[in-house]
Amino acid sequence: MDKKKFPVWIAAIAVFLIIVIMGIMMFPIEAPTGPDELPVFEEDEEPLAKKTNLTLEPGEEYVYNYYTGEEDLENMSFIVRERKGCHVYLYTPDVEISPGVCLDREGNDRTGSNVSYYDPYIYMFRPWMLAVDENWEWEVNIYAVKNESRTHVFDITYETLRIDNINGRPAYVVEINTGEGLQTIEWIDVEKRILVKEEALGTTIELVEMPG
Repeated sequence: MDKKKFPVWIAAIAVFLIIVIMGIMMFPIEAPTGPDELPVFEEDEEPLAKKTNLTLEPGEEYVYNYYTGEEDLENMSFIVRERKGCHVYLYTPDVEISPGVCLDREGNDRTGSNVSYYDPYIYMFRPWMLAVDENWEWEVNIYAVKNESRTHVFDITYETLRIDNINGRPAYVVEINTGEGLQTIEWIDVEKRILVKEEALGTTIELVEMPG
Protein backbone atom coordinates (compact mmCIF):
# COMPACT_ATOMS: atom_id res chain seq x y z
CA MET A 1 0.00 0.00 0.00
CA ASP A 2 1.36 3.41 -0.96
CA LYS A 3 1.86 5.86 1.87
CA LYS A 4 -0.26 9.00 1.67
CA LYS A 5 1.45 12.35 1.75
CA PHE A 6 -0.49 14.03 4.53
CA PRO A 7 -0.24 17.83 4.62
CA VAL A 8 1.89 19.18 7.47
CA TRP A 9 -1.09 21.08 8.92
CA ILE A 10 -2.87 17.80 9.59
CA ALA A 11 -0.01 16.63 11.77
CA ALA A 12 -0.15 20.00 13.55
CA ILE A 13 -3.45 18.91 15.10
CA ALA A 14 -1.44 16.45 17.18
CA VAL A 15 -0.68 17.94 20.57
CA PHE A 16 3.09 17.66 20.33
CA LEU A 17 3.25 19.87 17.24
CA ILE A 18 0.84 22.32 18.81
CA ILE A 19 3.34 22.60 21.66
CA VAL A 20 6.19 23.28 19.27
CA ILE A 21 4.20 25.87 17.34
CA MET A 22 3.28 27.67 20.55
CA GLY A 23 6.87 27.56 21.72
CA ILE A 24 8.09 29.23 18.56
CA MET A 25 5.37 31.89 18.74
CA MET A 26 6.07 32.67 22.39
CA PHE A 27 9.84 32.44 22.22
CA PRO A 28 10.89 34.32 19.06
CA ILE A 29 14.45 33.66 17.98
CA GLU A 30 16.86 35.46 15.74
CA ALA A 31 18.28 33.88 12.61
CA PRO A 32 20.89 31.34 13.75
CA THR A 33 24.55 32.06 13.27
CA GLY A 34 25.59 28.46 13.73
CA PRO A 35 24.15 24.99 14.41
CA ASP A 36 24.22 25.55 18.18
CA GLU A 37 22.04 28.69 17.99
CA LEU A 38 18.69 26.94 17.56
CA PRO A 39 16.72 26.44 20.81
CA VAL A 40 15.73 23.00 22.02
CA PHE A 41 12.43 22.59 23.85
CA GLU A 42 12.56 20.54 27.06
CA GLU A 43 9.71 19.19 29.19
CA ASP A 44 9.73 19.29 32.99
CA GLU A 45 6.94 16.89 33.98
CA GLU A 46 5.15 16.64 37.29
CA PRO A 47 5.25 13.11 38.76
CA LEU A 48 2.84 10.85 36.89
CA ALA A 49 1.16 7.82 38.50
CA LYS A 50 -0.05 5.46 35.80
CA LYS A 51 -3.13 3.40 36.61
CA THR A 52 -2.51 0.63 34.07
CA ASN A 53 0.07 -0.76 31.69
CA LEU A 54 -0.09 -0.43 27.92
CA THR A 55 -3.19 -2.13 26.48
CA LEU A 56 -2.24 -2.16 22.79
CA GLU A 57 -1.77 -5.65 21.33
CA PRO A 58 0.05 -6.85 18.19
CA GLY A 59 -2.30 -7.23 15.25
CA GLU A 60 -4.61 -4.37 16.24
CA GLU A 61 -5.45 -1.58 13.80
CA TYR A 62 -7.13 1.75 14.56
CA VAL A 63 -8.54 4.10 11.92
CA TYR A 64 -9.22 7.81 12.46
CA ASN A 65 -11.14 10.33 10.37
CA TYR A 66 -10.23 14.02 10.12
CA TYR A 67 -12.96 16.53 9.38
CA THR A 68 -13.69 20.23 9.60
CA GLY A 69 -17.09 21.87 9.75
CA GLU A 70 -17.25 21.79 5.97
CA GLU A 71 -15.62 18.58 4.72
CA ASP A 72 -14.24 15.19 5.57
CA LEU A 73 -10.52 14.71 5.06
CA GLU A 74 -8.46 11.56 4.60
CA ASN A 75 -8.59 8.69 7.08
CA MET A 76 -5.41 7.76 8.93
CA SER A 77 -4.67 4.30 10.33
CA PHE A 78 -2.37 3.10 13.12
CA ILE A 79 -1.13 -0.49 13.29
CA VAL A 80 0.31 -2.39 16.25
CA ARG A 81 3.00 -4.97 15.48
CA GLU A 82 5.60 -7.12 17.22
CA ARG A 83 9.23 -6.02 16.90
CA LYS A 84 12.36 -7.27 18.61
CA GLY A 85 13.26 -5.12 21.60
CA CYS A 86 9.79 -3.55 21.86
CA HIS A 87 6.80 -4.46 23.96
CA VAL A 88 4.86 -3.34 20.87
CA TYR A 89 5.72 -1.32 17.78
CA LEU A 90 3.15 1.31 16.73
CA TYR A 91 3.20 2.95 13.31
CA THR A 92 1.09 4.55 10.60
CA PRO A 93 1.37 3.38 6.98
CA ASP A 94 -0.18 6.66 5.82
CA VAL A 95 2.70 9.10 6.38
CA GLU A 96 5.82 8.37 4.38
CA ILE A 97 8.17 10.20 6.78
CA SER A 98 6.78 8.55 9.93
CA PRO A 99 9.23 6.01 11.45
CA GLY A 100 6.79 4.69 14.09
CA VAL A 101 7.60 4.11 17.77
CA CYS A 102 8.97 1.23 19.83
CA LEU A 103 7.04 1.18 23.13
CA ASP A 104 7.67 -0.41 26.51
CA ARG A 105 5.00 -1.72 28.90
CA GLU A 106 4.41 1.77 30.29
CA GLY A 107 3.80 3.21 26.83
CA ASN A 108 7.05 5.17 26.59
CA ASP A 109 9.43 5.29 23.66
CA ARG A 110 13.17 5.95 23.77
CA THR A 111 12.67 9.62 24.73
CA GLY A 112 11.06 8.68 28.07
CA SER A 113 8.56 11.52 27.66
CA ASN A 114 4.98 11.05 28.84
CA VAL A 115 3.81 13.96 26.67
CA SER A 116 5.02 13.06 23.20
CA TYR A 117 6.98 10.67 21.05
CA TYR A 118 10.08 10.85 18.87
CA ASP A 119 7.63 10.38 15.96
CA PRO A 120 5.10 13.26 16.25
CA TYR A 121 2.72 11.61 13.78
CA ILE A 122 1.85 8.96 16.36
CA TYR A 123 -0.89 10.69 18.31
CA MET A 124 -3.58 8.03 18.84
CA PHE A 125 -1.88 7.03 22.09
CA ARG A 126 0.42 8.94 24.45
CA PRO A 127 1.91 7.64 27.73
CA TRP A 128 0.00 10.12 29.91
CA MET A 129 -3.27 8.44 28.87
CA LEU A 130 -2.42 5.54 31.21
CA ALA A 131 -2.66 7.90 34.20
CA VAL A 132 -6.07 9.46 33.55
CA ASP A 133 -8.95 8.98 35.99
CA GLU A 134 -12.05 10.96 36.98
CA ASN A 135 -10.20 13.53 39.11
CA TRP A 136 -6.91 13.63 37.23
CA GLU A 137 -4.80 16.78 36.86
CA TRP A 138 -1.26 17.09 35.56
CA GLU A 139 1.15 19.86 34.56
CA VAL A 140 4.18 20.01 32.29
CA ASN A 141 6.53 23.01 32.13
CA ILE A 142 8.11 23.78 28.76
CA TYR A 143 11.56 25.39 28.61
CA ALA A 144 13.56 26.69 25.65
CA VAL A 145 17.24 25.85 25.98
CA LYS A 146 19.63 27.87 23.85
CA ASN A 147 23.37 27.59 24.36
CA GLU A 148 23.76 27.90 28.16
CA SER A 149 20.42 29.60 28.89
CA ARG A 150 17.18 27.88 29.91
CA THR A 151 14.03 30.00 29.59
CA HIS A 152 10.55 29.05 30.79
CA VAL A 153 8.21 29.35 27.81
CA PHE A 154 4.80 28.13 28.98
CA ASP A 155 2.98 25.41 30.92
CA ILE A 156 0.70 22.67 29.67
CA THR A 157 -2.10 21.67 32.02
CA TYR A 158 -4.19 18.51 31.75
CA GLU A 159 -7.51 18.09 33.54
CA THR A 160 -10.29 15.52 33.38
CA LEU A 161 -13.61 17.33 32.96
CA ARG A 162 -16.09 14.43 32.97
CA ILE A 163 -16.84 11.02 31.48
CA ASP A 164 -18.82 10.84 28.22
CA ASN A 165 -20.25 7.90 26.32
CA ILE A 166 -18.75 7.61 22.82
CA ASN A 167 -20.27 4.91 20.60
CA GLY A 168 -21.35 2.91 23.63
CA ARG A 169 -17.98 3.14 25.42
CA PRO A 170 -17.08 5.40 28.38
CA ALA A 171 -14.37 7.97 27.68
CA TYR A 172 -12.56 10.46 29.90
CA VAL A 173 -12.89 14.02 28.58
CA VAL A 174 -9.53 15.72 29.08
CA GLU A 175 -8.83 19.42 28.54
CA ILE A 176 -5.26 20.29 27.52
CA ASN A 177 -4.46 23.97 27.87
CA THR A 178 -1.35 26.11 27.33
CA GLY A 179 -2.90 29.16 29.02
CA GLU A 180 -2.59 31.24 25.85
CA GLY A 181 -5.98 30.52 24.33
CA LEU A 182 -4.87 27.30 22.68
CA GLN A 183 -7.05 24.52 23.99
CA THR A 184 -7.44 20.88 22.97
CA ILE A 185 -10.21 18.57 24.14
CA GLU A 186 -9.49 14.85 23.99
CA TRP A 187 -11.73 11.86 24.71
CA ILE A 188 -9.74 8.90 26.07
CA ASP A 189 -11.26 5.43 26.07
CA VAL A 190 -11.51 4.23 29.69
CA GLU A 191 -10.61 0.62 28.89
CA LYS A 192 -8.12 0.84 26.00
CA ARG A 193 -6.59 4.21 27.02
CA ILE A 194 -6.44 5.44 23.45
CA LEU A 195 -7.71 8.60 21.77
CA VAL A 196 -11.29 8.25 20.53
CA LYS A 197 -11.88 11.91 19.67
CA GLU A 198 -10.00 15.21 19.59
CA GLU A 199 -11.15 18.76 18.90
CA ALA A 200 -8.52 21.43 18.21
CA LEU A 201 -7.87 24.30 15.79
CA GLY A 202 -11.31 23.93 14.18
CA THR A 203 -10.69 20.31 13.21
CA THR A 204 -12.00 17.09 14.72
CA ILE A 205 -10.22 13.74 14.77
CA GLU A 206 -12.43 10.76 15.54
CA LEU A 207 -11.88 7.02 15.85
CA VAL A 208 -13.97 5.23 13.23
CA GLU A 209 -12.58 1.68 13.34
CA MET A 210 -11.01 -0.38 16.14
CA PRO A 211 -10.52 -4.07 16.95
CA GLY A 212 -13.52 -5.97 18.19
